[in-house]
Amino acid sequence: MKRNSAILITVISLMMLAPAAHAYTNISPEQVRARLAAGDTLQLLDVREVNEYEAGHIAEPAGQLPITPANIPWNSGVLESQFNRLSRDIDILVYCSLGGRGAQASAFLETRGFTRISNMTGGFNAWNFEKRDKGFGDHSGLWIEVSDTQQHVVQAPEIGEQSFISLSGPAIPGSEKIYLELHFASWSTGPFPPDVPQSDMQGLYRVTALDKYGVPLFKDDSLSLGDPADLQLLPLIPTASINTALNLSNERMTVFVPDEGWLEVSFTLDELLFSREENVLRRWYNLEGYGYSSVTSAPVVPETFKFQIYPNPFNGAANVLAPAGNSIKVYDIRGRFIHELTSSSWTPDASISSGTYLFVLRVNEQRIAKRAVYLK
Repeated sequence: MKRNSAILITVISLMMLAPAAHAYTNISPEQVRARLAAGDTLQLLDVREVNEYEAGHIAEPAGQLPITPANIPWNSGVLESQFNRLSRDIDILVYCSLGGRGAQASAFLETRGFTRISNMTGGFNAWNFEKRDKGFGDHSGLWIEVSDTQQHVVQAPEIGEQSFISLSGPAIPGSEKIYLELHFASWSTGPFPPDVPQSDMQGLYRVTALDKYGVPLFKDDSLSLGDPADLQLLPLIPTASINTALNLSNERMTVFVPDEGWLEVSFTLDELLFSREENVLRRWYNLEGYGYSSVTSAPVVPETFKFQIYPNPFNGAANVLAPAGNSIKVYDIRGRFIHELTSSSWTPDASISSGTYLFVLRVNEQRIAKRAVYLK
């Protein structure tokens, strides 16, 4: 009996002295970079302090849409109080400066029920790939405060002023500010959701919405809003088809809905822009309906066709060189109709403000647009 007791005590002592086993895995910086390059769905979690994060953090591989590591520090105790912001249904890759804080944070998350945790060995100091400093995303977006009742416009930098999301603070769910970005992703930029429908565009629009720690706010690829947001998106037509007619009879906008795939939604089309207002933002938008393949038999504008605009900065007039007898309409940058030219010259009246305007020529059921800046 004494012998058995001694053996039991020895076993217990060895168990107490042995390093605790953990279920999280270690992953090298090279493996993390490979997963990012492959477009794997994952969440980067930077557990360093805010000043360390802003001095430099992991960025996306070249040619991909911007990624944002969440920044929830470990040493200052933020992660222990804010861990429930993280999703348990996604792979979480944790990193710090050298790997020690990352290991502690990974072990802590396991005790809170997270089962898909990896810790990057060597930390950010061992990361020899793409980096970005300062805040979240690629810094093209905006922070919007819940208490701010003014409308804020977030533009897609790849397209410019023509594509944007406009919303005010009361539209934001919860009681915090959010960071919002809008990007146009070409087909060479990934990753994309599955089964993207055929489109006449060169890619998709992606919305990014983050909380104050950089954690995505989308649940099942959508975000419910308190007040409606105004969404206007301009189709980017392939260069090879720029002189082909636009078939507006097949107007469609689709959004990606998990477990349901791509669904058509209602919208309006103000000549140039898809316009939509609703209390839900989607992560992905696809614009269809310009049907080049269905109108290939239509007359094509000759390559020698000239349509040029010469804005006059001295008297606020615009001279348009185009064949006579064709309709030329003027729109503001949001696609609203402003004026129809009856001659080759247009002098805006006092109600027209400075800004960018689109001159749209329609000939043979085709449209060609030119952009000009008007200065009062």
